[in-house]
Amino acid sequence: MLGLESLIQNWLTNESIVNLSLVFVSIWRFSGFHVILFLAGLQSIPEDQFEAAKMDGANNIQNFWYIIIPGVKKVLEVILFLNIVGALQVFDIPYIMTQGGPGHASSTFTLYTLETAFKFNSFGMASAMGITMLILIIILNGVQSRLFNLKGVGEE
Repeated sequence: MLGLESLIQNWLTNESIVNLSLVFVSIWRFSGFHVILFLAGLQSIPEDQFEAAKMDGANNIQNFWYIIIPGVKKVLEVILFLNIVGALQVFDIPYIMTQGGPGHASSTFTLYTLETAFKFNSFGMASAMGITMLILIIILNGVQSRLFNLKGVGEE
């Protein structure tokens, strides 16, 4: 009746869209947490900065660019770090919804590591895979820290 017949699909068994389905579930699951963190970041910006900017004649775009963005920069950095680490270590959503299938289309590194350890009884290899993931996370955290510490908008 609404013309939504084109949306009728096998969302979790179609190899071309299963990961997209899992991404939407992850976004739905964590969006509330992200909103709370951003609200906390916005509330931590002192009100007198906005008052001073208003007295100086700043408009809404200037307030956003020179007060809000630098004010929530640390919150944005934490959210980005948590999302990168979470994406690299994701286990629960793909395991519960698809067990890594169809085939291995939605398998993740963590699923493969656990399969290596407990299905193939190769605990040494699984430990090496875990250490490799730890090193990758440390490297990505270093890169992210360097990128966020560059001089940006509204900084001197």
